[in-house]
Amino acid sequence: MLNLVGRSRGIRQRLTLVNLGVICLALIVLVAATRLVIFPGFAVVEEREARENWERVEQTLAARVELLETRAYDWAEWDDAYQFVQDGNVGFVESNISQESLAEMELSSMAFFRSDGKVLLEEGFDGVRGSATRLFGELNGSQVKQKKSGLLRFEGELKMFTL
Repeated sequence: MLNLVGRSRGIRQRLTLVNLGVICLALIVLVAATRLVIFPGFAVVEEREARENWERVEQTLAARVELLETRAYDWAEWDDAYQFVQDGNVGFVESNISQESLAEMELSSMAFFRSDGKVLLEEGFDGVRGSATRLFGELNGSQVKQKKSGLLRFEGELKMFTL
């Protein structure tokens, strides 16, 4: 009887060791599969999604710049605006350019330049800070004569602009 109890204990110990070995082997296979298959797969998916999101951001910015360019072109072709640049008519400013009109057009600043590139008028308002804003006063005449659009870092913030 003692021999059977000892044998049974030996078999249990061996089975326990075999089970522990199988569990350890399964864990090793699981960790290896995770590191070699699953993580790289997630990295590929994350990179693809990041690229798609970046493309959406670029498309949105391009559409916004195009809208801004269209608005600038419309104002540049407007006879009253052209006349204002020629004669500095204050009535034009009073009736057409205000913080409310800028807000309706989703603009923070609007400027009119003389042909030599000097700023004739700049009206702007930062709704977040609640203060006037000036973006174009630092430009020189040669910069203004070139057509440009895009993003500009101004006082720590990115601003969309078109000239």
